[in-house]
Amino acid sequence: MVKTILGTGYATMDTLWSVKQLPKPDSFGHIESEELVPGGSCANMLVAYANLGGNAKQIAKIGDDEYGVIFKQTLEADGVDSSLLKIKKGGTTHHTYIVAAPNGEHCIFSNIGDCLLDLQPEEIPEDILDGVDIYYSDLAPCKATIKMAKMAKAKGIPVIICLQCTASFMAEMGIEVADIKEAISYADIFISGRDTYYEFTGIEDDYVKAVKAFYDEYKPSQGCICTAGSEGSVWVTDEETIVAKAYEVQAVDSTGAGDAFLGALIYSYFQLEESRQEAINFACAVGAIKCTLWGPRIKVKPEAVKSFMAKY
Repeated sequence: MVKTILGTGYATMDTLWSVKQLPKPDSFGHIESEELVPGGSCANMLVAYANLGGNAKQIAKIGDDEYGVIFKQTLEADGVDSSLLKIKKGGTTHHTYIVAAPNGEHCIFSNIGDCLLDLQPEEIPEDILDGVDIYYSDLAPCKATIKMAKMAKAKGIPVIICLQCTASFMAEMGIEVADIKEAISYADIFISGRDTYYEFTGIEDDYVKAVKAFYDEYKPSQGCICTAGSEGSVWVTDEETIVAKAYEVQAVDSTGAGDAFLGALIYSYFQLEESRQEAINFACAVGAIKCTLWGPRIKVKPEAVKSFMAKY
């Protein structure tokens, strides 16, 4: 059975600036090219999952501005059901400016707009999880996520929570740390990067130790995953600590690599029902493939991924 994932989270348009290298403070850099492309971590993940062979749909609030119109059109074109998107009249859709260098380094400037975090719990239909097999959220917005996570738990639907940035950064956006912790408490799988685990635990310089400490506190039923860029990734559960090495590729643009990793991991683990080790290896491969491509989204088939893994 093809499984359907519902995602709550970032619905974004990205302006990509290609540069030879990221400038140092108080210095200049030349923009080699500039392109407006659809992004958003949740949307990027759903596109990867859908194109691998799953069903995907997203709920988020966007504006009726140019960014919102293009986002909705491209989400549909990329294979994700956009029928649950809420349109705010006169609203400003979340958009970012991404500066990307050829070595894979990048930095992101975010304009949150007035739509993304405006999705309210009362706007969530009671039947929204009908036909849904997996629920995912990157906590944008958090209170709506909490409502849907509670509903999913009541229905026995796996809940995957991903923190794309640290809780302190999200607090600057108006998302309360207490709400973040409540959302995490409903997670069956929690995923984030090293800085999140460092911040939550106070452990520095040993991200595996930090992940284990975080897991011991929150105990997601199927574990915690940490993505660590070129160092690979780790999956901690009660039974085991699984480590996956990163694939060495010539990076073109690492934007969205973590999102591609997530979509692939969810597809392998939940759709194909592969083991944790197989799923995290598959996810690392898709993340690596994404780094060889320009732009924040990837559309790749499982056969191509398996071929890539065999080659490397």
